[in-house]
Amino acid sequence: MIDETTPVCVGEQGCSAKWRAARHWVVNDAGLPIRIATDDVIETYNGWPSQDPRLIVRVTKEPLGGGKYKILVATSCAYDYGCIPDRWNAALDFNRTVGAVKP
Repeated sequence: MIDETTPVCVGEQGCSAKWRAARHWVVNDAGLPIRIATDDVIETYNGWPSQDPRLIVRVTKEPLGGGKYKILVATSCAYDYGCIPDRWNAALDFNRTVGAVKP
């Protein structure tokens, strides 16, 4: 289900709009602050090993050719008993939120 909802952008205007939405989602929905934000990567800090259920997020923009890119999100946490929020539901929400953005 997550793969089928992966956002795809086309052209500079479309990709800029979706990339801004991706950053906005990470700021508002990831459990940890952004550590890196470039034109191709958005990444949060990591939590405390085995103790931190907050969501760790890494977003990458990968070229498909012809001015198209897919925006991939990876979610995890450093807690042995699961993430808060659930990492799969968070990734699906990211895909739907970013995928819905129109330039």
